Amino acid sequence: MVQNVRTVPRWLLAAISCLSPFGVTIIAPLIPLLSIKLDASAADLQYLISAYVLGLALTQPIVGLVSDHYGRRPVLLTGFALFFLATLALTREQSLNWMIVLRFFQAVGVSVGTVVARGLIRDLLPAQEALKAFALISGAMGFSPIVAPVAAGLIATQFGVSSVFWMLAGLGVGLWLWCFQAIPETRLRVDHPFLWRNLGSTYALLLSSSQFWGFAGAYGFLQGLFFSLLGVGAILFWEQFGIGVTGFSLLWSSLACVYILGSLALHRFAYLTKPDTQLMVVKWLCLVSLAAPAVVWLWGLNVLTLLTPLACMMFISGILTPSVMLGAVNVYPELSGTAAGLSSAIGMGAGAMFTVVGGQAYEVSPFLLVVLMGLSGLGAGFAWHWAHRT
Repeated sequence: MVQNVRTVPRWLLAAISCLSPFGVTIIAPLIPLLSIKLDASAADLQYLISAYVLGLALTQPIVGLVSDHYGRRPVLLTGFALFFLATLALTREQSLNWMIVLRFFQAVGVSVGTVVARGLIRDLLPAQEALKAFALISGAMGFSPIVAPVAAGLIATQFGVSSVFWMLAGLGVGLWLWCFQAIPETRLRVDHPFLWRNLGSTYALLLSSSQFWGFAGAYGFLQGLFFSLLGVGAILFWEQFGIGVTGFSLLWSSLACVYILGSLALHRFAYLTKPDTQLMVVKWLCLVSLAAPAVVWLWGLNVLTLLTPLACMMFISGILTPSVMLGAVNVYPELSGTAAGLSSAIGMGAGAMFTVVGGQAYEVSPFLLVVLMGLSGLGAGFAWHWAHRT
C-alpha cells in the first residue's frame, strides 16, 4: 500500500469521479431536441439515460473486483479508453437504437472512474481523512449536473447535438492523459490467478452483510431523488411551466449547487459527521419527503412547490451521501474496491429504475412524480436506520 497521500492529487480523484455523472446529465437537455430529430417519444428517449445507468450498474461490481486483483491503474486507463471510443462513435448520425447501445458502452468504460477513485482513497487515507475526501468527491459529482446541462444546452442549440459528444470525447482524452501521468499503482497485485468463482464468493460475503445492504440501499434511494426527475425534467418544465431548455438547465444547476453546499458543509463542519447529527439529518429528510407531495396536493404543482422541497432534499442528500459511500467500503476494508463497485452498481441500478418509473409516472400525472421522489427519500431514511441499527 502506498503511504504518501500526495502521490495522487485529490482533485484528479474528484475529476475522474465526475465524468460518470457528467455523462448521465449531459443528455437531459438534449431530450427535446432528440425527440424532434429522431421522431421519438419522451418515454422512448428515457432509454438513453437508463441504458447508461444500467451499464454503470452492471459493470461497476466487476470493475471493483478486478481492480482489487490486478490493480487500480490498468483498470482505470482501459475503461477511459473505451469511454472515448464509444463517445467518438456517438458523434456520427445514429438511429435511436444504436445511440442506446453506444450509451451503454460509454457507461461500461466510464464506470471505472468512481470505483477506482473510492478504492484509491481507501488505499491511501485514514478514516477521518477518507471521509473528507469522499465529501470532496461527492461535492464534485454534484458539480457535474451544474456544468453538464448548461454546457450541453448551449452547445447543442448553437452547433447541434453531435457537438456535445465531441466535447465529451475531448474531456475523456484529457482525463486519460492526466491519469496516465499522475496515478500510480496503490494496490499490491494478488499472486493467485483471477477466477470467476472469486466473484461469487466475494459478492456472497458482501451481500450477506445487512450493514452493507443498509449503506448501499441508502445510497441507491438518495440517487433516486435525483434520477426520478432527471429523465423528464426538461419536458416537465416545458409542458407545465413554459420554461425552455436553457431555463431548465439553469434551474437544474441551482439544485446541484444546493447538493454541493451539503457536501461542503460535511467537509467543513466536523459535528455533521457525528452519529447523533446524522440521525437528525435523516429525520429531516423523512419529514421533507412526506411534506413534498402534501404541498403539491394542497397548493398545486408550480415552480415553487416543486423546487422548495426538492432543494431541501438535495441539501440533505449532499450531507448523507459521502458517509453512506464510505460506510459501504468500510464494511470489509480488504474488499474496498469490490464494495465500491457493488454499492455503486446498486445505486446506479436504483437510478435506472427511478428514471424509467419517473418517466412512466409523469405520463400518468406529474403529481405521481412528486410522490415517487418522496418515497425515495423515505427509502433512504429506512436504509440508513437499517445500516445503523446495531
